[in-house]
Parts: sequence; C-alpha cells; structure tokens
Amino acid sequence: MSQSLRNIIGAVLESIPDVAILFEVKDGQFTFLKANKAARIAGFRGERKCVLNFKNVLNQVYLSGSSISYEGNTIFTPIFDDEGTCTHIIGMARDRPEQKEELIRTNTFLESLLSSTTDGILVTDVDQKIIRINQGFTSLFGWDEKDLIGEPGGHIDFIPEGYEEENKDLYMELLRGRNRPFYRTIRKKKDGRLLHVNASYSAILGTDGEITGLIATYRDISEQIEKEQQLEISRQRYESLFKHHPDVVFQFDLQGLFENANHALEEITGYALNELIGRSFIPLITPESLDLARENFQAVVHGETRNYECSIFNKQGECVDLDITSIPIIVNESITGVFGIARNTSEKKIQERRIEESEERYRLIAENMTDLVALIDANSTVLYASPSYQTVVGIQIKEGDSLLSERIHEGDFQRVTDCIKNVLETHQDEALEYRFMHGDGHFIWLDKKLTAVFDNNGEFQHVLCVSREVTERKQQEKELEKMAFYDFLTGASNRRLFMDRLTETMEEAKRNQKAFAVMCFDFDRFKWVNDTLGHDVGDELLIQFAKRLRTCIRKGDTLARLGGDEFAVLLPGVSSKGEIEEMAKRFLTTLQDTWHIKGHEFMTTSSIGIGTYPQCGSDVLALMKHVDQALYKAKQFGRNNYQFCSHNVKLDKAEAFVSFEDNVQRAIRNNEFYLVYQPKFNLSTKRVEAAEALIRWAHPTKGLVVPNDFIARAEENDLIIPITQWVLEQVGKQIKEWQVAGFKDIPISVNISPNHFEKGTLVEDVLTMIEKTGINPKSLIIEMTERTMVHDVEKTIETIKQLKEIGLKMAIDDFGTGYSSLSYLMKLQVDILKLDKSFVQELTDQKNASLVHSIVSLAHHLNLCVVAEGIETEDQYNILKQYGCDSGQGYFFSKPLMSDQLERVFLSKI
Repeated sequence: MSQSLRNIIGAVLESIPDVAILFEVKDGQFTFLKANKAARIAGFRGERKCVLNFKNVLNQVYLSGSSISYEGNTIFTPIFDDEGTCTHIIGMARDRPEQKEELIRTNTFLESLLSSTTDGILVTDVDQKIIRINQGFTSLFGWDEKDLIGEPGGHIDFIPEGYEEENKDLYMELLRGRNRPFYRTIRKKKDGRLLHVNASYSAILGTDGEITGLIATYRDISEQIEKEQQLEISRQRYESLFKHHPDVVFQFDLQGLFENANHALEEITGYALNELIGRSFIPLITPESLDLARENFQAVVHGETRNYECSIFNKQGECVDLDITSIPIIVNESITGVFGIARNTSEKKIQERRIEESEERYRLIAENMTDLVALIDANSTVLYASPSYQTVVGIQIKEGDSLLSERIHEGDFQRVTDCIKNVLETHQDEALEYRFMHGDGHFIWLDKKLTAVFDNNGEFQHVLCVSREVTERKQQEKELEKMAFYDFLTGASNRRLFMDRLTETMEEAKRNQKAFAVMCFDFDRFKWVNDTLGHDVGDELLIQFAKRLRTCIRKGDTLARLGGDEFAVLLPGVSSKGEIEEMAKRFLTTLQDTWHIKGHEFMTTSSIGIGTYPQCGSDVLALMKHVDQALYKAKQFGRNNYQFCSHNVKLDKAEAFVSFEDNVQRAIRNNEFYLVYQPKFNLSTKRVEAAEALIRWAHPTKGLVVPNDFIARAEENDLIIPITQWVLEQVGKQIKEWQVAGFKDIPISVNISPNHFEKGTLVEDVLTMIEKTGINPKSLIIEMTERTMVHDVEKTIETIKQLKEIGLKMAIDDFGTGYSSLSYLMKLQVDILKLDKSFVQELTDQKNASLVHSIVSLAHHLNLCVVAEGIETEDQYNILKQYGCDSGQGYFFSKPLMSDQLERVFLSKI
C-alpha cells in the first residue's frame, strides 16, 4: 500500500466515530496497521496484542473471503485488490448493539472505501434486500441510493434476459456459503443497455458462521471485451486470409525454410503441408528462375518488399508460373522471416498468348474488311485506323490525325462534332450519316456508329468508330424522296409540291402586295385516247403534254400534274389580265398541234380554268376552288377555251351539284351501284389470296359509269362518305355470305377517300358494319391513297391506330403517284404498300426497274407487304417476282369479276 493511500485511510479512520481497526494481510500473516481514536479509547493500542486477540476471526475472514460478525457488534470485512487477492481486513464496532445490517450500512470507513473505488459494490441482507450501493455502482448502472436502498434485489430490472437461471443458481450457492470470485457476465443498466462486467459475490458470515448478508462487486470490462473482440476479429481475419486466400500464402524463416503455408500451396505444388514445413524453397524453383528467386529473397530478408515472377516445379514435375509478392516479417523492429503471396499465372499467360493471337486475327480482319474501323481518344485523335480507309475514301488516315478532318462536308461538320462530344460525355452509343470528301475530290456518304469502350474496371478507354459507305443507298433514298414531290411519269411537280409553292407564293404576295395567277388544264379527249389507243399511248400523251407546257412557261413558274389528266401552272408575278390571257392562248395553241405517238396521229384540245390573287380568293383553298370552278365553266362552254373565275360559276356549279347529289342518292336507294372484285394473287404461288372491291354505277340513262367519272365529283361535293358506307355494307354482307357458303376466307380491300379520314366517322362506320354483319375484322383491308397522308397527318395516324386495334389491315394505294413521304411511312402503322400501275407499265425501262426494286426492298425493310397493280404481261410478272414483290393484280391474272364469277372461277378451287 502506498504512503499516500495509507495517509488517506488514516484520515478516514480518525474521522469515524465508531471503533475501526485496519490489518494488512500478506502470505496469510496479519499485521496491525492502524486503530482510530475510538479504538484507542476502547483500549486497542498494542500491535501484537491486537493481532493475537483477533487471530481466529482474522483467519476465518481471510479463508472464507467473506465478512464475519464478531461478538455481536463487530464486523470484520476483507478488502481485495484488482486481482481478487485479500490484502487488508477492516474491523468495525459500535458501543451500542444494533442489527448487523445497520452496522455495515453505517460503517464510515467502509463508506470511504466504497467511495474511493470505481468498481460497483452492492450490499444486501440474506433476503437480498438492498442495504448499500456505492458511487461506482451508480456510475456503472445508473441507479442511485434512493432508487434501491430497502428494495428487494429481485424488484429491479438488473438481470438481462437469459441470465435469470445463472443468477438464481448463484444466490443458492452463496446461501450454501460458496463464494463466487470474479467471473465474466452481463448485467443490465437502468436505461436498458447491457454492460459486460467482471462480477464477484461473497457471503457475509456472523461469528456463529451464519450468513447475515451478501456483497457483490462489479467491474466494467466493456473496453477489455471490445479489445478482445477486435483481437479475435483480427485473428480470424488473419486466419481467413491465410487459410482461405485463393492465392498461395506462405511464411519462411530467415534461411528460406517453410514455416507455414495455406492449402492453396498444396494444390499448386501437389505437396502436403507436412512435406514442406522445414524444407527450403530452393529445390522447388526451376533453373531459369533460381538466381532471380534467391536475389529477391535476400532483398526481402534485408527489409525490402519485392514483386517478381518465377517458375517452380510441382510434385509431378510440371512447370507452374507464379507472380510472387514478398515482404519482411518485422517483430520488435527485427526481421524474423519472410511473408509471401503467390498467384498462379500459368493460365493467365496462356490467355495472354491467346489474346495476342486473337488480336492478331482481329487485326487481320480489320485490315481486310471493307468497313472503316477507327479508334479515337478523348481529344478525337486517331489511335488506329484500318487500311480500308485507303480503299473506301481514297486516303489513309494515320495515327495521330484528328477524326474531325476538314474533309467532312461543311454542312455536316457541326453534327459530327456534336455526336463525338456526346459519346465522350455520356458514354452512350451514337450513329449518324454525313458526307466526306473522297481522295479524288467528290463527296461520299458514310454511315458511322460510335461506341464508348471501357476496360475491365469500367474506366473509359477510347471510342470505337465503325463506318460504312452508303452513297448508293442515299442516292436511292433521294430518288424515293423525290417521288414525294414529283410526278414519276411526267417529271412535273406533284400536288403536294404544287400546294407548298402555292402557299409560299401567296404568303409572299400578301407581304409584298403582289399578284399572281393559277391555271388548271384538263384534256378534252383523254379518256377517248386511253380507251381507243391504249393506256401506253395515254401515258406517252401525258408525257408529251407536260413537255409542251414546259415550252410555254417562264423560269420561276411551276408546272404540276395534280392527278389523272389534270395539270396546273403557278404563275407568280403576273399582274394584268391581258398578260394572263396571252399566256393562256399560247398554251391552247401549243396543245392543239397534232400528236404523233407510237404510230398514231391525232389531235386533242384542252380546257383551262384561271384564278388570280387576290381577286379569286385570299387563301389557298378558296383560290383553288375558284380555279376549279373556272375549269368546269370552260368545259361547259364547249371545251378548248379558257375561263376566269367569276360569281356566275358558283351558281352554275351549285346547280350541277344539286343534280349530281340527287343522282347519287337515287343510285344508293335504287341499288344502281354494284361491286366487282379484282383478285390479288401471290406472285410465288399464283394463288388468289385477297381481292379488291371496285364500285360500278349502272346509270338508268347514261349506262355504265366507271369510277373515274363520278368518284372525284363525289369527293369534291362531299358525297363520297355515303357511297363508301354503302360499299362497306355490301362488302360485309358478301364476306358473310361466302363464310356461310363455306368458301375459304380471303381478305377484301375497300378504298377509302381522304375525305372520310378528315370527316372522322370512318372508325364508327367500320364498327357499325362489323356489328351488323358479324364478320371477322381480319377479313377487311382498308386502302387509303397517298393523298390522305398530306392532310391532317396526326388525325390520320390516330385513325389508323384505332382501325388496327379493331383488327383491320391497312394498305397505301397507288404508291408512287406523288404524295408519299418516307417519314410518313415510318410513322403510319400500315401493313401493305400497293405499287402504282405506272411503275409496273414501265418495267422495261432500266431506271424505272431499279427504282421499283428499291421500293420493294425499302418496303420489306419496313416490314410491309408489296402488292403490284396493273400487271398485264408475263414479263412484268416475272420481273416483279424476281424483285421479291409479294402479290399482284391486273389483267394478266384476271379482270374484275362479279361475286358469282369470283366464286366459280377462284373461290371454289381454294
């Protein structure tokens, strides 16, 4: 005991009013240390006498480790050090007799002793009623005296769940006089948290040997437990690293003898661990690696860390390649051995050789392929470019060149720059088409795909650029796109382009307060030419007609074929009526000359309707209606003349409309309309697979009226929808009849006017027909003309979507007549593309044949079925079949048939 502690105890003893005597215990011998004032007054003075008087009770306390009551009013209590050894015994007594619990509770020296320790001390009577706790107990567990004194120990939530039996057994052992020295357990704090403690339990014995109370001491060992847990975790981690590491882990002494190794070494070498322990590593090393292994081992022994590759022999004599990292083992600043990790690289080296071989193969492929392959870094600098650049673009791009070359067309340069920048920033794939100057100076089209490339760690490496020349495809697309704005037969502008230019001209005229004129032309005998001399003569007549008109128009005027035999000329900048009349007369004169076509000589005349801006309308639709009225008036006035629009024309046309409307309504009521069916044949099998419903008009006075003579007027006068509703109803009934009769179900297509799409009732009309007839919607195909697509595109798309949802198929009729756009084909959910007969009739022309082939290929790439119209010869059939056209119709197969004829000739045979 230190002198300072002895001074403190001396001061405490002197302050106690009761008798207090302190003895030191060493090797079972007792030495009197101190008696306080009360003890000296009571006669406790001599050291030897005092020890002799209490030797028996001191022995009992020392041997039992418990407090013992002596002669009723004195208690001797052992005091232990941190290791649980009894180092002192204190005896305390009062002049008046009181209960043993009170003696212990009021013992001032014990109070001081309890206060001076950080251990938690709990004192109870034999019934576990709490008599005293010290400040250490409060600090550890949170309860203070007012919470516990006088309370049964079992009433406080002190014992954690799962430790109840342990505590019960402990109490029973104490009652039997068996003390429990320090052991580890867990107790619960006041706030419910658990605390790891070293606990010691002792019984307090009276002089008669009876247990009068219990003392429990608790020491916080949480920090020690945590350190032990961390040490255990470290041990387990080391053991896991050593034993379970997939690579070889080994330990050498300073002579290079194996001291330890994991199982991976056994697997690689084939030796059991006990065969290697104490053995030098030298015999395992191949001769080629021996000097290197020794040199690295000596370097590590002298404190260096080394990484190197070497080869060893396994037990079977096979060579194994290893990648080894060795570090010195340093204990107390001294190197005691070598620790190493080795990885089997035999397979890796094999893979590296394979990769080198693979890279060589891919290099050969890249250098001999026609596609252009390049790698660029984050600055667009070329890291590699395939030799195919020389072949395809006429120059060889070299490593270090910039991919953003001045050879990129100036109109495309910014797009290419933005595309590369986007790939570098987002690491997303990109693709674009752009023009690049060939080595000989002309531009070619390249289709480039850019892909960001990453390494195994996900780090960006470079951009892979794969390009392909698509100049021929772009030219074909340009030709196809041209079809959207120009009439294929005559080369004149089509309706779409004409309307666009008319709109632009009117907007400019409004801004600059200028005038312009529009003329519409119509053949007076075109139907006679077709019916008498043949369609081939009629087509050539249209071509020659357009050529003659071109000789009369000025630069800046627009010539257009609006459809059939109807042409129009837009004349910007004309202001006087006289100038317009002079041009009209020149047109009529030119068109009156004799035609010489395919051995035929004949003459035709033309009618011209003229409208002027702003006199004949302030918007495009109004102006064209007035021009149409003027053309109608010219026809009424004996043909071969021209007429300007006027208010009288409106009256004449209104009267004609009333008459025409009456005729149509009468025709529907009296069943003057009837249907014929044009069979569609599979070009591969020549079998009927569908049919097109065509309307005819058996007029009571005019006889047979073909569609060309009334459909256009019906559309113009808003009568086409009731006619179409009649056709739909008749087709539905006919399909149902054939189904009931047991004929094979073939789809029937019905032509739908753009007006029907615009009106918005088409879906409802189709649903009504299906509901009435009960047919399968798949039995019906809706055909729409290309003109439908240049009206309200969004409305058309939505209508098609609804019809498709019902189950119908959609077809574009007369494709190539001048109103289609590739962008529309991408947007519209159509199933079938019907190639106009004008393409079929000119298949002997190589340019036209190539265009047809491109159209078929394009349609198939868009997953569209292609149907050719107007097949009249076997040559046409063979060419279309060779080009992959799916189906066809025309007089080569069959003319349009009545329903009973179709049944007899075709339906009964399939």
